[in-house]
Amino acid sequence: GSRPSTPAVAAALPGKDVRQCLDAERRGILAGCCFVFSRCWPQATNPAEHPLWHLARRMGASCSMRFEPGVTTHVVVPPDKHDASGVPLTDKVTAAKRLGVPVVHPDWLVACKFGWVKQPEATFTLPGYTGTEHGGLSGGSSRLTALGNAAAAAAEAEREKQAVMKGAGRTGA
Repeated sequence: GSRPSTPAVAAALPGKDVRQCLDAERRGILAGCCFVFSRCWPQATNPAEHPLWHLARRMGASCSMRFEPGVTTHVVVPPDKHDASGVPLTDKVTAAKRLGVPVVHPDWLVACKFGWVKQPEATFTLPGYTGTEHGGLSGGSSRLTALGNAAAAAAEAEREKQAVMKGAGRTGA
């Protein structure tokens, strides 16, 4: 069941489920952010079904298909391997640069997830960030290799949480 395992835990969290607490904390990471994605998936893909879209939403961000001045807070785009600058010159990227909206690599979202806090955009801003610095994800791959001390600590905490949940007879979080 979902009952706390000790009287101390029961007193500290009456009627609460750790999964709900973690979900609420996760939703606050990027609350108030509005993302537009550019060239992160094939055009025929439904964006709302893409893992990056889901990740942003789970951390409290809103996502849109269109760049909206005054609303869009970030443009997420992988580097263009065929352009010397590394930045795809899409309409969304051009509008973002003109208005001073951060243009970030998809790794930034993953770093926010594993750090449990909004990471500095400057570390993942294009041009400059290629996905290989800081143990990055090499162009936005789906596997985390290592994102520095904060992310490694968060990943270790996640492993510990999973072990505790497994020991309590629960699966998933």
